[in-house]
Amino acid sequence: MTAQVKLDHSPDSRTLRVNADVSGFILDIDSSIPVYVFSLIDVYQRGKERFDRMAESIESMPRSFSGLDATPRIPMATLEPHYDALPTSNVVGSLIFHSGKVRLSCDATPTYSRTRSISMSAHDMGEDYSVIEASADVFNLPEVSVWAEYRARSAAGKVRDLKDVSTLVFKTTVHSSSNMFKLTLLPFLRELVDHVENRLNPSTSTHAKRASVSTPRPTASPLIPYPATRDPDSVTSMQISFSLRVDQSKLELTCQPDANVIAGVHWESGGFVLNVSPGFKQVAFTGSVGGLSVGLKHGFLSEDCVHLNANNLSFNVTLAESEYGMQKTLSVILDTEFTGGVRFSRLQDILCFKAVWLDRIPVFASRDESPAPSIYENAPVVTVDPGHQHLDTAVLVRLRHVKLDVDFGQSISSTNIEFRDAVLRTKITRKIYEFSLEVAKSSIVATGNISGHGNVPDFLFRTRRKRDDAPRVVDVTQMLNLTMTSGPLDLIIESDHQQILQYQ
Repeated sequence: MTAQVKLDHSPDSRTLRVNADVSGFILDIDSSIPVYVFSLIDVYQRGKERFDRMAESIESMPRSFSGLDATPRIPMATLEPHYDALPTSNVVGSLIFHSGKVRLSCDATPTYSRTRSISMSAHDMGEDYSVIEASADVFNLPEVSVWAEYRARSAAGKVRDLKDVSTLVFKTTVHSSSNMFKLTLLPFLRELVDHVENRLNPSTSTHAKRASVSTPRPTASPLIPYPATRDPDSVTSMQISFSLRVDQSKLELTCQPDANVIAGVHWESGGFVLNVSPGFKQVAFTGSVGGLSVGLKHGFLSEDCVHLNANNLSFNVTLAESEYGMQKTLSVILDTEFTGGVRFSRLQDILCFKAVWLDRIPVFASRDESPAPSIYENAPVVTVDPGHQHLDTAVLVRLRHVKLDVDFGQSISSTNIEFRDAVLRTKITRKIYEFSLEVAKSSIVATGNISGHGNVPDFLFRTRRKRDDAPRVVDVTQMLNLTMTSGPLDLIIESDHQQILQYQ
């Protein structure tokens, strides 16, 4: 590694600049990493709670006992010029890694201690790494560029309670790469999900049991209402932005040794941006992809049995939380156009991939369990019932152009399906559920033993259902409104060159 460090000092700011050129890096990730991440969060939360209780006890002390009355108080107007004179610290870093390697291993995978690796020679270390790579999934990155910037909040802003916040910005670029994942990735994902579920489940979480036994309960005090009415800035007053750009890359999933079926994702160009507002009140995830191709085929065949191409894809996912966390809003927006095809003569390849990968990918299990009792139950708090914590969801999907080729085999037919300007909307709240689908133009053309065509312009399907989650004694039928309209229909179906259906 070659690095240059420069410190710029001015009357109102200090800026540390770091430029580094690194030949490569190796990142080992174990499936138990959520345990250590949650431990760091626990250390921060417990330390903050103890400082808050200490501040509460000091404020409740009599001044004659604490000696505060003997300390002269300095007016804030006198201190403000001193805070204005304090420089603000900024850090700017630029790193270039010419190669990278990420190794994913499970808890059962034999690992080697860092002390042993340091004490070994270069030749033995290479053999040691080869043993680790033989039992772990390796993700190779030819070149990675990272640019980071941190701008701290000014001291005057903290004293005067100004709205300026600290900002943390990461910009990462992953250059062209090609990787293949094997079935050994599934145990890593399964153990990773298990560790997260054990923490999120209060009844089985070791942390929750230990906290309920070892953490003393604070006495009731009107000064510190825990935890619902706390200031969101106490969580974080930092604006976080993380962007990732991925150049032309290729990722494959193999079903071997169970089956010789390969699924591939070809990425032309695109990137993602994650923005987190202060206090985690709003989290926005935005992405844009220039070209994306997904394919599935047998290892001995050259043609894909399933292929899908998406062009100019853009999406935005935003999760916003209201005051005190009483209500959350999730909005999803997607805009793209895609073409693709399916060959049902190779249906067995699709079923093999589903059985080997899709059916075995772990997902978070939904747990309907009551939350653990708060350790601050003696304090005056605003109780938030998880059963009344609403999540309003809005989804908007716009497909500018869709063209699919479905091959049912030579003895049946080959069908071409085309849609233009299709818009799908969904809105789910506590009271209503709405769904609508609008298609400006849709057409189906079939050739073979079963042939024909169908044209449906200006198609509209809309449904609205009232919801009432409040408890009630008498069951009331919920109202469902459904509307379906279209322009002039044109439908013709033929079998063996004989017309069997015509509708206009």
